Amino acid sequence: MLTFIHTYTEDSFPGLAARGLWRDGDGLKLMHKPGFVPPHDFNTAAAPGSELECLLRSLRCPFYIDRLQGGLGYDRRYPYDRKIVEHYRSLLGESFFGFQIHEWASNFRSDQQRITELFRKLGEDANDPAAWARTWRRIVSGEELLFLEAYAPEEWRERRLSDGLAGFLRDAGALYRLRADETGGLMFPADSYFMAPRTELAAGARVLLPEAGWQIPNLRVQIALTRGMAGAAGVPWGIYYECWQNTRDAGFTIPFSLTEGQDEWLEDLLHKGNGSSLPPGRRERGGSSLSLMERAWRLAYFSGVRYLAEEYGVCNTFRDFRTFELSPYGEAKRAFLRFTEEFPDVGTPYVPAAAV
Repeated sequence: MLTFIHTYTEDSFPGLAARGLWRDGDGLKLMHKPGFVPPHDFNTAAAPGSELECLLRSLRCPFYIDRLQGGLGYDRRYPYDRKIVEHYRSLLGESFFGFQIHEWASNFRSDQQRITELFRKLGEDANDPAAWARTWRRIVSGEELLFLEAYAPEEWRERRLSDGLAGFLRDAGALYRLRADETGGLMFPADSYFMAPRTELAAGARVLLPEAGWQIPNLRVQIALTRGMAGAAGVPWGIYYECWQNTRDAGFTIPFSLTEGQDEWLEDLLHKGNGSSLPPGRRERGGSSLSLMERAWRLAYFSGVRYLAEEYGVCNTFRDFRTFELSPYGEAKRAFLRFTEEFPDVGTPYVPAAAV
């Protein structure tokens, strides 16, 4: 059976059942980034006795934290309470996936490209230890601004740029193993542009969840590689759907539907009628087409996925948290879930060729 991983927020969760989206066997994830503060940060929102913890204690369903890093600024490391993390490991067992690390290898490359460009702009030599130390003092102090995703500034200061492709592969693998060790093995990947299941499985990944969507080509290749590697390792797998599309007039957009309430990324607090307006990238008819979403989800389903999760779920699905009116995206999601219930047996997917 397909397990749909729904995004949890306190205000939106009742709508999952009210609109026929929550099913026995589904799971939850908590959106998180280092800059979150109480009451939305992990140590507060997931503390024993919180609404989320009580819900998970009742449901005993799959659960994970989206995300440890990647796809967002990593200017500081969030101090996860180890006792709370271990509490969920004990409470949920194998159903607690831990932390999603997002696009870690391509983020590592992007960091190095941005660092190289900054050193060039400043007229500094990144291969000179004195220049490296001098420049990173400016970055860490905030004198120079640099968007980083793989390592925080204090961590990058103690490292150097990779030397060629072999050096990059070595250093990228070291990054993944470091984060896996720091989370006690409670980490799994959401890859997209770079696919590295061999590295991830060797470091103990218990699930593979590559990102799929309009921006990322070769979904069939992603699925074939992931399914083959997961099958060989004996771990479950799925896809993580991103809904973005790059438009000529508004840049990157998503199908944002909330007219009232708080989105899962806490980026815009919306109140109907207060005169506030959304950025142009957030609009109900934004993002990739619903037909693309439907094709991607059905292809994944017939390819044998165990899990399906979304980068944006709550703010695309509901128009508000009073009536829980569904958006077109929400209607398409519900139709897909009914489809999987109508056709629960997809057989044994396979490809008649392999690349070794």
